[in-house]
Amino acid sequence: MPDDRQLLELLKRNDGVAFEVLFERYASRLYRFSLHLFNGNVCDAEEVVQDVFLKIWENRAGIDTVQNFNNYLITIAKHQIYDTIKHKFVVQKHRDHLLNFSPKSISDEDNFILKNMIELMLSFVEQMPDQQKEVIHLRNKGYTNAEIAQQLHLSPRTVETHVSHALKNLRNFFRKSNELTMLFIGLFS
Repeated sequence: MPDDRQLLELLKRNDGVAFEVLFERYASRLYRFSLHLFNGNVCDAEEVVQDVFLKIWENRAGIDTVQNFNNYLITIAKHQIYDTIKHKFVVQKHRDHLLNFSPKSISDEDNFILKNMIELMLSFVEQMPDQQKEVIHLRNKGYTNAEIAQQLHLSPRTVETHVSHALKNLRNFFRKSNELTMLFIGLFS
């Protein structure tokens, strides 16, 4: 069995078998490390393992001689975990801000328009294909794509596709709604 340095040299030359051997050798360790730092969140731990090895594969040509591949993986994983936790914190902070938002400074007319826009948007979401609608509802509840994929028994790529299509449709909806709102404001001004 080749050692890590030999495998890394083969990996630099696009050897898929060397990559598989490295994955088999280190994935479970990296998973346990990530699982511990995520307090048992299986989806986040699995996502980190996938992301770390994806980065290894994508940057294989630039991997110089690594003294300790395990430490190298752990360093990449720590950065990935930090970014994931930071992202979740920012999302939660914005979610909390929106939930605690008090429309005191909004006029009754603006509040009426806002409520109607929200009702239209919710109605629009309900008209989406079932899987897109379900993905959007779960995203609004704070689930990650990986968690949604697991819950709906879909691949993460399929969830990403549904999110992408749904967001594109929502952007078009808002663009058209904005044009209609401007038209109505112009008619009644």
